[in-house]
Amino acid sequence: MKVVATNVNAGDAARQALESCISKGGVALFPADGLYGLACDPLNEKAIRR
Repeated sequence: MKVVATNVNAGDAARQALESCISKGGVALFPADGLYGLACDPLNEKAIRR
C-alpha cells in the first residue's frame, strides 16, 4: 500500500498519482465532497477483486 498525501492545491500531482495507481492495477481511495471515492480500472479483474 502506498499513501499519497494531497490537498486542494496539489493539482496535477494528485491527478498523476491517482492515474499511476489505477494504471498499475491498484485501487485508489480519495476524499470527495462529504464522502470518499473508490476507484480502479474496471477492465482489470485483479483490481476489481481487490
